[in-house]
Amino acid sequence: MVYHHITAYSLTGLNGASLPSDIPLVETTRDDLSVRAVLTGAPDRYLDLADRGLAIRHRLARMMAAGEQRDLPDEIASIRAKRSRRYSGNAALVIEIIGSVEFDANARIADLGEFMVAIRGVDKESLRVQSQSTVNAITAAVSLASGRSDAVERFSDDVYLLDEAGKVVYSVTSSGSARLQVMGPCTEEMAALAAKYAEALVREVGLARVCRLLVQSLNETADGLRAFLSAWNALEVLTNVTFKAVYKPMLADWWSQPQPLPDEYLPSATQVNENKCSLRDKFNTMSHFLAGASSEEDRGCFRALKCTRDNVMHGEDVDEGSLPLDAAQRLVIRYLAAHLLR
Repeated sequence: MVYHHITAYSLTGLNGASLPSDIPLVETTRDDLSVRAVLTGAPDRYLDLADRGLAIRHRLARMMAAGEQRDLPDEIASIRAKRSRRYSGNAALVIEIIGSVEFDANARIADLGEFMVAIRGVDKESLRVQSQSTVNAITAAVSLASGRSDAVERFSDDVYLLDEAGKVVYSVTSSGSARLQVMGPCTEEMAALAAKYAEALVREVGLARVCRLLVQSLNETADGLRAFLSAWNALEVLTNVTFKAVYKPMLADWWSQPQPLPDEYLPSATQVNENKCSLRDKFNTMSHFLAGASSEEDRGCFRALKCTRDNVMHGEDVDEGSLPLDAAQRLVIRYLAAHLLR
């Protein structure tokens, strides 16, 4: 069968009303999967089938708990009303991934006319895992393009199937710190940049872990400490991965040329040749090539973040409410974006 995995995120810091129209970010096919993503101020129009699947699961849960039942249209209306109250005004990112999956021939199926419901027809969780690196890459791309570290919050994540006749099949099983934010405009220029970043991040699989950690940190449901550590880990992975693949060879070439004023913060040629560069050395190298004259401020920020991270990991008394979460997220966004545009 063909499956559709629909994921939608609320982009807390971006004003959905500023979008003149829905803006496609990605439309591509890779590894036998079709991927589409759109930036919108009105996500409901993309979530009809996903919302119906969620409504079916709500009805089943109430049935098992002997709770009050609603008609399906009323259940869908309730889902959308709650979503509108919580995310009103925010832009949304809707991602759809389409592929093929083997349907369990032993699954029990109920044909309800317009659609069918199957008990454990497919393993939806494995499909989500398969899609996650692509979803993370596109979500991270929007953060890079906006240049903001505002929270992203997933509000829809569902999988539905289409049989050979095109009929919808829902597979179910019988067995959820506040930050001050000011909305910024969601422009066509930003969307075009997000599409460019998304294309690069989907292709560059070596940065998949950086994207996963960044999105995990930006997710508003994460507590402050976990969000900070995820952002730091994203920065650490980004620094190590890009130094090995890109900036170490660039630094070796740089040292091979006469340098009238060597940068005192860069590791020496001997350190590079003998693989004795510390994480700080690696970040300094990346900032040297990507940020140039503004790298000094970033080096200071990196040192402060590392000090905080070390204090946390060594059991020092740290006020979790004052963790430099925003600074960590912004440094990841700044350098991941700069690396992709180099």
